[in-house]
Amino acid sequence: MDNEEFVLSQIQNSFTQEFLDLEFTLGSKASYRVVAIHSNGVKVYSEWKSISSDLLVSIYPNPSSNIIHVQTPSTETYTITLMDENGKTILSQFSENNGHESIIDISHISSGLYVMELVSKKERIIKRLVKI
Repeated sequence: MDNEEFVLSQIQNSFTQEFLDLEFTLGSKASYRVVAIHSNGVKVYSEWKSISSDLLVSIYPNPSSNIIHVQTPSTETYTITLMDENGKTILSQFSENNGHESIIDISHISSGLYVMELVSKKERIIKRLVKI
């Protein structure tokens, strides 16, 4: 049992009737916490936990044959690098000015499995892409 499960079980065990809820914050860093509300209105909060940024990055459509969209959780600038299965760089570009979404043309690359690396000043995220 990891620490988060322990905290949740302690919260659940401390109430006979409870309502569990989650609170989220989004932005450059996403996080959540659990709120247990007893039938008499007493609230107990867990600690805030960070959500891994790689869960907040989406590449769609995936698989794709022409154009992909890369959405990131913040307006921070990312270097987006697409590598083949041997680690050879196929393309590299900066995220677009609007930050949250970049559009990349992959029509010129061969079909196969690729690794996409997104690097900012704060983090490095790895995703997989299938080109059909």
